[in-house]
Amino acid sequence: MGGYGLLLSKDSKRAGDASRFILWAASMDIHRQVVLQGGSPIRRSEINDPTILKRQPYLKLYDRLIADSVYRARIPEWPELQDIISRELTRVMKSAKTAGAAAKAVDTWITARKLYPK
Repeated sequence: MGGYGLLLSKDSKRAGDASRFILWAASMDIHRQVVLQGGSPIRRSEINDPTILKRQPYLKLYDRLIADSVYRARIPEWPELQDIISRELTRVMKSAKTAGAAAKAVDTWITARKLYPK
């Protein structure tokens, strides 16, 4: 599950324009186009949209994932762990590594740091 944010700086010299852009970008029609091109959904209607699901069938899992997800691991090692997971997933997506080999690499990293609960 990816994510991104649209933010408005308190120091913006064009706060009105920035605010209008955020409202436009997050509007139902425009954001649906973002999701159709691979962006992360922000509405249930997007994860239930037949056209979106045809292009990105994995989104049908989002309801369940969101219902019992934990936002981030609450450990000091999280930034480094997030980095190795991202690198290994990228290798799998580029067919440079199997999913099993990538999982093993992450497991080796975690085991070496004794992060598993006892």
